[in-house]
Amino acid sequence: MRIEVLKKQLRTQLKREKNLLSSAQKKREAKQVFETIEALPEFQEAQHVLCYWSLPDELETAGFIDKWYKKKHIYLPRVSGDWVE
Repeated sequence: MRIEVLKKQLRTQLKREKNLLSSAQKKREAKQVFETIEALPEFQEAQHVLCYWSLPDELETAGFIDKWYKKKHIYLPRVSGDWVE
């Protein structure tokens, strides 16, 4: 099977699983992920951090960015033109 087909199947499966999570579960999971990142010595020492502005179905990043943007340089990618998954 081609890698593109496998990737599409995996994305579909992950999207289905994410949709099963409640809003509270998503917030708890995001909190746990970012607490783990913040505890890393590499993060603590970093002055520059690459992140992303989350879409509604992604791990919510706004709280993390809001918490750190005054203390670290936070870099977000910019999309030019239409973006299609």
